[in-house]
Amino acid sequence: MRRKPLTILATVVLGVLSAGPAFADSMFSLYFGSYAPHSDAPTRGTTDAFVMAKAEGESLDLNAFKHYIVGFDGVSRAGEHVEITVGAGYYNQSVPGSYCGSSITNKLMLAPATAAVRYLPLSSDMPVQPYIGGGVAVTFWRLGYEDTFGTENALGIAVGPVFTLGARVPISDTALSIGGELRWQGGRGTTSTDGFFNGAKVDVGGRTMMLTVSFGR
Repeated sequence: MRRKPLTILATVVLGVLSAGPAFADSMFSLYFGSYAPHSDAPTRGTTDAFVMAKAEGESLDLNAFKHYIVGFDGVSRAGEHVEITVGAGYYNQSVPGSYCGSSITNKLMLAPATAAVRYLPLSSDMPVQPYIGGGVAVTFWRLGYEDTFGTENALGIAVGPVFTLGARVPISDTALSIGGELRWQGGRGTTSTDGFFNGAKVDVGGRTMMLTVSFGR
């Protein structure tokens, strides 16, 4: 089940990169960064699974969900100042907690698939190429809970906006560029009402600070 969304996304990326004259220039970008999910209760909401757990007495540090994320973007130019991107990422973190002296492990896995449009205010042949963009993030999520009595899991899909702000620097006359990007995504899923989490929400939104390495022109 987890492989299907990524397989579909990879097919879309290849299609975009091999499109016709309107998308003659393309790049493939790898990124590595730090993903910080929303860590405050007001932002996550009172019906969020982690916020509800804390309200019920669990000792849980929401800031500890900040963790590494890796991924890729396929980038196609649609004119001198516009780019279309399609990509995917992977994040997985486990955070310990406790309740009445018993140890608990909370797990969150996210696999965001994104499609966005970027605007480059400067020409694409400039030595520094800043950009700003926005689009949609479709995130496959898995929520896990483990204690001495067993393990519970829930999974689903969340849809929300994504916004990007970044810049890249071509390396001399090669087809290689390096850069940095700040990315924010939103989205909220809902667990099943007939399971352990009983319809609780899952906030998949947060902020990513990443290093990018791009290949192509």
